[in-house]
Amino acid sequence: MPKPGESPVKRKEQAAVNNRRRIAVIGSGGQLGTDLVEALQRHETFEVIPVTRAQTDCTDAESVRTAVLQLRPRIVVNCAAFVRVDECEKQPQEAFAVNALGALHIARACAEADSMCVYVSTDYVFDGSKAGPYCESDSAYPVNVYGASKLAGEILVRQTAPHWLIVRAASLFGRTGARGKGGNFVETILA
Repeated sequence: MPKPGESPVKRKEQAAVNNRRRIAVIGSGGQLGTDLVEALQRHETFEVIPVTRAQTDCTDAESVRTAVLQLRPRIVVNCAAFVRVDECEKQPQEAFAVNALGALHIARACAEADSMCVYVSTDYVFDGSKAGPYCESDSAYPVNVYGASKLAGEILVRQTAPHWLIVRAASLFGRTGARGKGGNFVETILA
């Protein structure tokens, strides 16, 4: 709400500042998304906008485009993913629909909204044969559908979004396993 006597220029400048702080988290209902939203909301400098699958399905290009263009966030974090490795082998079309085409839809919307596209990928893009740790410049050789679908998502994001960041994570865990959002690595090992 504008303050009395505040000029339109001042309101426009404040809106630009607010947009630079706005972060949309697509897939915010999952384990990673839930914990990421909670962590980002602890910082008052960010306006965090959780976007669940019920609100925007990443496999629906128009749904994604509409949401991102309405929100106009500075950053969009794509936490939407089909991550159950064994199920990806049985359902490759679903894995690629979410992990690759969903990533493409989000990247396209980010390009149109001039938003940074953050894609959460996986170490499964590698075959595990390297003797030491992997680095960003290592060639990817996925050995399963999950890894291949995430690598395809990486490629599509890099080719589509002018501003992008790809995060390759391994063995994600958080507090959400205890809150009914699925198991996590630590709980699995302890069990």
